[in-house]
This record gives sequence, C-alpha cells and structure tokens, in this order.
Amino acid sequence: MIRRPPRSTPSNSSAASDVYKRQALYLPVALVQAEDALLAEYVSAIGVDLDDVIVIEPAFLDQALDDIEELLKNDVRLIVVDSVAALAPRVETEIDFGDNNLYVLPRLWDEAQRRFSPLLRQSQAALVLINQERNQPGILFGNPLRPIAWDVLRYWASLRLYLQRIKAVRRNGSIVGNVMRIAVKKNRLGVPFREVELPLLFGKGFVEERTSAKIGQVVS
Repeated sequence: MIRRPPRSTPSNSSAASDVYKRQALYLPVALVQAEDALLAEYVSAIGVDLDDVIVIEPAFLDQALDDIEELLKNDVRLIVVDSVAALAPRVETEIDFGDNNLYVLPRLWDEAQRRFSPLLRQSQAALVLINQERNQPGILFGNPLRPIAWDVLRYWASLRLYLQRIKAVRRNGSIVGNVMRIAVKKNRLGVPFREVELPLLFGKGFVEERTSAKIGQVVS
C-alpha cells in the first residue's frame, strides 16, 4: 500500500496509527524510520508499544530494501516505511553533486517490488510506503507535482491513498489538530475513488472511535 501525503501532512502520525492498529492484533510489526523523526513520547501517546516494534534506521535505500526482504522472510506481518523520499541510494553518496543519477531510485524500487511481491503474497503481510510529492519545474500544463520514484510504486501498489490537510481543528482559540481528507486513488481490493474526512489531533493521532469503520467503508 502506498500512502502519499503532500507537504505539511503529519506522516509520522499516520505511520504510528498503522503500527498501533496492527499491534492490537498481536502481530509482529516493523518500522523503517528514515526521517529521524521518531519521538518515543509521541508514538507512545498514540498507543504504540515501542518495546514490541522492530525499529530500523537504515543509512541508505539499499540497506533498507535488504532489511525489508529479511523481515518478510521472518514472517513480520506489517512493515511501515517512513518515508520513501528520505531514503537515498548508496550511489548518490558516492558521486559528486550535479552528476546524473536520474533513474537510480525508480530502478531500485522496481527491482525490490519484484522481489517483495511473492514474499508478501506468501506471508499475507502488508508493506506500507509513505511517500511524498515534489514540484517539477518547467511544467506549464497539467499537475506539476510528481511522487518520488516516479510511477514505479504507483504501478506495484494494491492500495494507494492520498492524504490532504483540509482545515485546522480549533479548541478555545488554539489549533489542536487537522482535518485530513483521505482519498482512495487506486484500489485492487475494492472500489476506488472514494473519500473520507477524519480529524487528526496533535499528540493523539486519529482518535475518533469511528475512524477504523470509516476507512474500512472507503477501501472495501
């Protein structure tokens, strides 16, 4: 599954909510944290027990892909990658600034997805990739925003969600969260092109009791 939030969207809260839901089912969970933004106090407030989560902080994309493959072979049922945009291929650190490495990132992800697909199918595991968009300069017509790794991850995804901040949630004049619109852009498991709006509170995540039911209705 690909979750693609635009800039300023709380992807950390989204990843922690995924881990919390799967922990409630007593299934092994892993978090590939590449943004160095994991705060133990914050994810604990959402309900995540970090003692039962395999946390991996890879230095390069190549290392992260090897770790994900090993986790799938060891029957980890949920792997959350936060985020695709923060994982750089090893070759990018070995070349000079300005050198052409345009197709390295999508090629690595394409090769990885071909290797992950049979493992995901055999283990019935879920791989959640949190991606971001970048503005493509020089685009005069159409949408100038393009996801990282181009359309490779778009092709392999069984479920693709787009998260967008709609408005702020205010209490007593202070902003305490955001209302998020979750749009289903691709769905091999059900009906696509549905939307739902949910409040996400700072420090608490998606706290509405009907959140799981609403998302279930959208993606089913």
